[in-house]
Amino acid sequence: MLKSMRTRADVLTVHGVLSLLLGAAFLYVGATITNLFFEALAVIVVLVLSAAALLLAAITDWLAAIGEGPLRRHSFVLYTGSGAVMAVTAVVLGYAPQATTEWLMGLGSAHALLFGSISLLLGTRVRRHHAEQRMLVAAGGLSILLSGAIAGLAVSGASVAAQIALLGAYLLFAGGKMLFLAYELQRTLVFAAAQAARILPMPSARRYGPRIETRIETGIETRIGPSIAR
Repeated sequence: MLKSMRTRADVLTVHGVLSLLLGAAFLYVGATITNLFFEALAVIVVLVLSAAALLLAAITDWLAAIGEGPLRRHSFVLYTGSGAVMAVTAVVLGYAPQATTEWLMGLGSAHALLFGSISLLLGTRVRRHHAEQRMLVAAGGLSILLSGAIAGLAVSGASVAAQIALLGAYLLFAGGKMLFLAYELQRTLVFAAAQAARILPMPSARRYGPRIETRIETGIETRIGPSIAR
């Protein structure tokens, strides 16, 4: 379990950084649209950047699947499947001539709705400190509101610049949320390491490491319930 939590924290960190960089790039590209030529160029740029970010995220998930190994069946299937979905989406966005910003808006709205629901679930069902619960519930609610805003803007016929700007803002928000979840996992791992240091001195900890780790994992399950979903 501890290895899976480390892997999940690393994956969330990489995805969060990619989301922040992509969001900043979207905002910059959207601000440069001043005429129809730059608008057409901006659509191409955001589609290419989105495809590149999705490919990097897919590679990250596949590396995580390799690290987990087939013996950890649930994690292996999850990372392999999510990587495949992102890779296929990246290829479609990069090569489909029909791809437009409306496609990105649809993906963004679905992503916001899905992960907003997950945040609400974690904030209401998993036992946590009150401040953490409030943050997760607030982030989940805001994510769902952004999902509706993205979908509404997509069907309203808004300008490309407005669509790209809203997507950029959501990507910055999503990246920050993923980094927060990664931080929470890292903090739990630090707690586990501190527990191990208190249970046995270092020579005995090396000898009984696997046994101690099992006891720590049980404690973590009691403390945080189901591990944080991606």
